[in-house]
Amino acid sequence: MRNILFISVFTITTLVVNAQKKIQLYYDTAQMRKEILSHIPVGTDIETAKEIMKKNHFKIEVMKMGDASYRQEFVKVPLDYIFCRRNKSGLSLIEKSWAVAIIYKENKVVDVKNELWLTGP
Repeated sequence: MRNILFISVFTITTLVVNAQKKIQLYYDTAQMRKEILSHIPVGTDIETAKEIMKKNHFKIEVMKMGDASYRQEFVKVPLDYIFCRRNKSGLSLIEKSWAVAIIYKENKVVDVKNELWLTGP
C-alpha cells in the first residue's frame, strides 16, 4: 500500500513540475522518447497526456482499434494510442516533423513510440 501511495505522489509531483516546462524537440529519437517520458511518465492518465502535448503545440489524433480512421502504419500492432505530430520549418527547405504515439490501455499511458520525419526536395 505504501508503494502505491509513493508511486502516486511521485507521478503527481512529476506531472506538476514538468507541466510548467516545455517539451524540448530532439533530432535523436532515443533522446526525444526520454524527453516525452519525462513529461508524461508511464501510468499518466491519457487525458492529462493529451493536454500536455496540446500545450506543447502538437496536433492530436485519437487512434482506437476498430475505428474507421485507425492507422496502423506508425504503431505496427493494433493498440489504442494518441498520435501527436508537430511540424517545424525554418530557413531551410526541409520540414521536420516529430511524430509521437502515446500508447494507452485502460486510460493510462503504457508506452511511447516516436519518429522524426524529414520532408523536402
